Amino acid sequence: MKFGENLTPLDMNHNGDSSAWLEKIETSSLRDQTKNFLKNKYSTCDDLLLDLDDPNSELNKILLLGEKKILRDLKSIIPKKNASVKDSVHGTIELHPLAHLLRNTPEFCRMKHISQLGTVDYVYPCAKGDRLIHSLGTYHLTERLLEKLKAKSGDMMQDANIEERDLLIVKLAALLHDIGHGPWSHFWDGQMIPSSMRDLEIKNAKTGEMVKVHGMQHPYDPSVVITSWSHEDASKAIVRHIFKHNQEVRTKWDEEGMDSNDLEFLIELIDPTPLKGLKDDAPWPMKGRPESHACLYEIVSNKKGGIDTDRMRDTLICKGNDFDVDYDRIFGKIKIETCNTNGNRTLLVYENGIGSDCMHILAHRDKNHREIYQHKKALAAEQQLAQALDLVKNTLRQKGSDNRWYTMSQSIFDMTAYCKFTEAYVRVNMSSPDERIDAIQSSHPQTGGLEDRNKTIRKLVKAKEIMEDLEQGRIWQCVGVAKFSTKDDATNFFLDREKYVNKICKEIVRLEALRAFPQVQVQPGHFHVSKGPNYNMGKKDADPLEYLPIYEEGIIGYREGKGQSFYRQTMTFGSEYCISFFIETEAYLNEAKKIFTRLLEEEKIKHDHISEDFTMTPDARRNKRPCSPSFFNDSGATSASRRKIDF
Repeated sequence: MKFGENLTPLDMNHNGDSSAWLEKIETSSLRDQTKNFLKNKYSTCDDLLLDLDDPNSELNKILLLGEKKILRDLKSIIPKKNASVKDSVHGTIELHPLAHLLRNTPEFCRMKHISQLGTVDYVYPCAKGDRLIHSLGTYHLTERLLEKLKAKSGDMMQDANIEERDLLIVKLAALLHDIGHGPWSHFWDGQMIPSSMRDLEIKNAKTGEMVKVHGMQHPYDPSVVITSWSHEDASKAIVRHIFKHNQEVRTKWDEEGMDSNDLEFLIELIDPTPLKGLKDDAPWPMKGRPESHACLYEIVSNKKGGIDTDRMRDTLICKGNDFDVDYDRIFGKIKIETCNTNGNRTLLVYENGIGSDCMHILAHRDKNHREIYQHKKALAAEQQLAQALDLVKNTLRQKGSDNRWYTMSQSIFDMTAYCKFTEAYVRVNMSSPDERIDAIQSSHPQTGGLEDRNKTIRKLVKAKEIMEDLEQGRIWQCVGVAKFSTKDDATNFFLDREKYVNKICKEIVRLEALRAFPQVQVQPGHFHVSKGPNYNMGKKDADPLEYLPIYEEGIIGYREGKGQSFYRQTMTFGSEYCISFFIETEAYLNEAKKIFTRLLEEEKIKHDHISEDFTMTPDARRNKRPCSPSFFNDSGATSASRRKIDF
């Protein structure tokens, strides 16, 4: 038998080639008796290297000093079992070969061009991060948690028939959980896609009756309608797309002993929404794994307690080294138990002593939302971005898997087209409208003649102006924020937004008429209203620790809602739903703030106090360059009002 004959694929490089190692052994200056010993003793390279590092091993007892050096030099040509990447937060992250293969797919690599924090970098230029590094970090945290669970709950895993294959799939779910995000992350599925949905009347395939729905029809098959969309839906669709079209991934999946049921498990881990609010004794809704594996569904996206590796990575990317919670300590205090009312279903339980740490994570996440994710200027930037994309959403197109064209919003029907839309693509194609028009006309002659061409040009030019405003820091100003304790109250106020905008404009016009030299009049089109920011600690009005299963060392079982936390004594739990008003120009900012505040106080609506800007006189502010480069012009019209033209 030749040395290395029984090497497994993992002991070789990723192509399964160990010839370099074997050739070195055969042609080295090792003594014949040493070569014979190696051939008879070791069947894998790993075993040999393990003994080589052990000074008391039988191998080191027979090797000459020179032979030890030869074998150690050979280590440099042996490829590592797992690939690794360098992360700014966690350092070196090792990837399983299957994870490494998925990491190199085009669908995963596109996340380099999907920002983690959306439009926040327009406010905080250093707030950089993309979905790719977030996914790698979540993979790493998941691996660390699983290692701790194996050490603390190994017997329970064995009793529940949780295998290494199951743990690998959990790590892959962590890697792929955000692969469906579109440009600017939550902005895409929160604003861009919903804005393209319309009220439709379609035929019910079963009853034949016409029914009214709100959604989007497939551009080439009207019978296909999507009524809701989230990045989880996209993630699941892209994962299926990868396994359908990528032969290399399918082959590696099969080599790992995976089947279609494992793929279903992977997809369920990415979006375990059916488990939200599920009682322990309710029927088990998942098909990928039985309820004995329920604890695995709480690791990447925890619908039960709210603490998961995805949220943990979110906190780290914003706080970095300033975040003072030791995740390894938390992971070491988590174990697997069976539910109190269902002995067949497992769950993750947390030691009583880490209740404060868990609340610390949730509190920092809430703080991040208030200070970073939902910063008022970031929300204003989202509104500007939405206006720009609305002008070009039917112009920018990509080919799908059927070789037909799909617009940005229509791409949700075809993942080949969907994956081609990234922030880099949008920015490049909006920065040079003339070149883009030529490309569109040559690729899409159906766009029509001169009139349609000029209409498209005007839209692209206006979109370019808005993007230039964003890039150069000319972001709309916040007039005020109305705050509500219930979602229904906030929705009703949002539906009446035009009433408040008209009142503000009417009052500003009245005040401006009193001036000796009145400036351009403010118009309703200069105001923009958005839903948000919305805040809560993850469980609406409830204390999140009430949902956290707690155990104490030495006591069998667990209890819910008894975790002790300093934050429970100092924080008020509840939801806060807000409606934000923005204005395109600073010319009438202070006047708008005063009027908006007075209107809300008259109706006894809670609101944020937005300080007035006293850094310049009203006249100087009116002459300051506004967000739109062409706000003031000879005709007195504004670029903003022109954007409102119904093309």
